[in-house]
Amino acid sequence: MQIPYRNPIFHDAGKSTYAGDFELTDQALKNYKIARDKFGSTEVILPNGASFVVKDYQYRLADGSVGMHFVPVSNNDSIMGPDKNYKSGFYYIDDFLRKKMNLKANEPIYALINYFHPELNKGTIQELLSPTSEKIEMGFTHLGAYYGKGYTTNAPMLYHWHRFGVTGEANQTIFGYPANVQIISLKNVPQATVNKNLTYVDVCLNSGVEFPSANAQIYKHSKFRPVDINTALMFYRDWINYESYLHTDDSWNTYCAAHKTLVATIALNLPHNLA
Repeated sequence: MQIPYRNPIFHDAGKSTYAGDFELTDQALKNYKIARDKFGSTEVILPNGASFVVKDYQYRLADGSVGMHFVPVSNNDSIMGPDKNYKSGFYYIDDFLRKKMNLKANEPIYALINYFHPELNKGTIQELLSPTSEKIEMGFTHLGAYYGKGYTTNAPMLYHWHRFGVTGEANQTIFGYPANVQIISLKNVPQATVNKNLTYVDVCLNSGVEFPSANAQIYKHSKFRPVDINTALMFYRDWINYESYLHTDDSWNTYCAAHKTLVATIALNLPHNLA
């Protein structure tokens, strides 16, 4: 399969494919107020009453079709699989990621975990683009990282309490948010090596991560200063050395997506080898 440089936004009107051994529950679809065959898409209402569908949360699957691959997770409970046997709440996602990354049992998992708003699935352009709409942020509500075995890292550091946090307890919602899991790879580099590098940087930068503010109107307009590789590497060096300016000057603070962007920038450009 040819992987595009960037995942395109799909405007096709064809039927979506929902792959895997699991499907959404009727209750989840009711909570999100969306039909089963429309999940992961947004209907845009035009002034003349007509509409078109954008498959903004969907992506190209291995067989070339457009849709989503569902994998269940749980913070506390076991999950019944297709064979009617119960597995831990992280078993199926870890198994899926290991197969996708061709990882051995002792090799580390690292993936981004991107939480989105499936309930924001219909509206006029004015509604979808209003200043308070999450759609102007691509409909995503949070970006974290996943290490496997049910452990996540986030900014703020204890957001989701290092768990999946998809069922609402961390977000103060009645139903929580699902997430798309995203693998970061480098051409001609073993995935286990990439994952190790990402994990090393993530552990370092996530320890004591400074979040701009709990006020959304502040952090959503905060600066992202390490926009180039030199500044990113300076940040990393000075974070390790605990330079005071990174902890006293709020303009260096990083919200969730900025934090993981910085992790990826450093990890993909700075190999970490044994001394």
